[in-house]
Amino acid sequence: MGMMRDPYLYPNTEVLKNKLGVIDNVKLNTIEAEYTSTRLKEIIEDPIKGNFDLDPFVPYARLYFSRFI
Repeated sequence: MGMMRDPYLYPNTEVLKNKLGVIDNVKLNTIEAEYTSTRLKEIIEDPIKGNFDLDPFVPYARLYFSRFI
């Protein structure tokens, strides 16, 4: 019996399917690193405003995870 193909990978590769259609792992890693660096720079230069303490998120976490805990 043959191994089951991972539906999340491009055929005959170890590369996850992606919106860019990049099937070369090295190229995809480079693109991801550049994108992440750009987004981090944007966040540092213009941070998102708001209260990001734990308290506002607790009710949502309880609601979301209530069926699991």
